[in-house]
Amino acid sequence: MKRNPEIELLRIIAMFMVLMLHSLGHGGVLDSYDRGTLGYCLFWSFEAFCFVAVNCFVLITGYFGAKSKFRISRLLTFWFEVLTFSLICTAIVFNWNKGSLESVDWKTGLLPITSKSYWFASVYLLLLLFKPLLNEILEKMNKTSLIATILTVLVVYSIIPSFMSWSMELVGSGMDLVWFSIMYLIGGFIGKYGARNGKARWLAYYALFTGITFLMRFLDLKDLYFYNSATVLCASICLFMFIINLSKLGSESNRLLNFISVVGKYVFGAYLISDNRVIREFLWDRVNIVGYCQDNILKTLCYITFVNICIFTVGTIIDWLIKRLLSIRIIRNSMTKVDEGYTRFVSYIERKGTNGL
Repeated sequence: MKRNPEIELLRIIAMFMVLMLHSLGHGGVLDSYDRGTLGYCLFWSFEAFCFVAVNCFVLITGYFGAKSKFRISRLLTFWFEVLTFSLICTAIVFNWNKGSLESVDWKTGLLPITSKSYWFASVYLLLLLFKPLLNEILEKMNKTSLIATILTVLVVYSIIPSFMSWSMELVGSGMDLVWFSIMYLIGGFIGKYGARNGKARWLAYYALFTGITFLMRFLDLKDLYFYNSATVLCASICLFMFIINLSKLGSESNRLLNFISVVGKYVFGAYLISDNRVIREFLWDRVNIVGYCQDNILKTLCYITFVNICIFTVGTIIDWLIKRLLSIRIIRNSMTKVDEGYTRFVSYIERKGTNGL
């Protein structure tokens, strides 16, 4: 599928948002300022603005995934990518600790998906498995029924938990397959039926809902910092709509378009290098944002920016190398045969179903 520079730009922005969330959370910045201080207001507002990143990634998947065929090779390459990064992170910690590593770290390093070493990757792989079913829903249901279905599940999984926090014990905080499936359907709906224009309006709504998320916490009225909260959901959709309504990038500079389109393909590596369960504590302890910056807000901002650029660059380069490896002819041909075998298997099942199993 042809790369869309607007969507690739959103991937890049969303990944920097993810790194900002990791810096503020794992780096201990959010806990280092008292409520009401300038640092508290600034960094918790950053947290609110960046909290849409995960939802945006899943919206992108639905936006494109609804138009593409299910491929086993996609699952295999995704699994190999996650496993490679997990082994790299485990090897770094193992080498740094001079050959000492807990057995549980080896287990999570060798089995990153089933051990949820990366929670997002584990849930995302499940989403890819359920993609054919979700695409059937998008294809078979008419527009009215699809809208009614999406709104109904949003009431249960977003609106109610936003006002009744105890219901989160039932529906969770948006870190599961159900919520990813809902976001996939929303992204697929937008891809199928289009989006309204109005860039400035969508950006203003994004700022509004993000501001409400922060304000509710600042006033100690409600904590809406979870992925399926109503304000985070609305802010995610608004940012997504703003980006896809941008004028075509690169009309004046093909270099810009090519750069965005290329980099966007490899940004997932930045997440995989920064949030592995084995390396997480190791990495952020050594970055030591709070200890190094000593509550100096300007210094903290500059240091976080520098660290995130470094992580983004390293992760992107490693991801590029892994995908170059997977593009070797013998591997590419093997993946093609796997897809062909799956297609024949599906055709066989369909014939048997038609004739009666």
